[in-house]
Amino acid sequence: MSRALLEVRRLVKRFGGLTVIDDVSFSIPTGQRTALIGPNGAGKTMLFNLLTGVYPPSSGAIFLDDVNLTRVPAVQRVGCGLARTFQNIRLVGHLTALENVLLGQQHRSGGVAGALQAVLFGSNNRWAKEAREGLRAASLHTYADTLVRHLPFGVRKQVELVRAMMARPKLLLLDEPAAGLNPAETGELKRQLEAIAAGGVTVLVIEHDMAFVGEYCDAVIVLNFGRKIATGTPGEVRRLPEVREAYLGTEATVGAD
Repeated sequence: MSRALLEVRRLVKRFGGLTVIDDVSFSIPTGQRTALIGPNGAGKTMLFNLLTGVYPPSSGAIFLDDVNLTRVPAVQRVGCGLARTFQNIRLVGHLTALENVLLGQQHRSGGVAGALQAVLFGSNNRWAKEAREGLRAASLHTYADTLVRHLPFGVRKQVELVRAMMARPKLLLLDEPAAGLNPAETGELKRQLEAIAAGGVTVLVIEHDMAFVGEYCDAVIVLNFGRKIATGTPGEVRRLPEVREAYLGTEATVGAD
């Protein structure tokens, strides 16, 4: 097995007397596609927020590629190899798809001004060429010059994914990428993600679409009330009584064996 790219060690987050992440530890090997599942309120998005530095942990540690990220400011974590998408799309509606993708390059191009220099200096700029190629690889090139607010929901989700990849992450965090997508859009998303994984990027995904989890992910981590209650392959996890009781229900399944 590959060495661990992400290591989470005894992570705890408290707000006053309320513990929302409770002594969570796990590791994710380089190249693995891992799902983070659990009922609403289990702490999944909070865990993402701790990984990305939105909130500091109360205790515990986070290591990415042997670098201790625990106290690294959120704005610097992308430069350490961490990128994410959001459950609620966070694109800039009055910018084009291309301009939004350019913003994903800012830690490599010298900040926002550097990322948007292609807008000022023309399409031959190397950053614009890279952004257009990213859109083309995702079959989104026809939307490059369309304002994001005019794009269908499924296309906006894909543009956000391309923007995240412009940071050239080692670890990509996806918060419910299939939510709100129709079957055709979900299939296109899986094609995009398969290509990302084939390029060597490690993926951690929050997802409620259990068929998607079973088809795409190698491993599953289950949270309930802020605690890790199970890990394993999708097939192993779906058979655990504690998982069925907490989240899936006695007749539900997590994808196929």
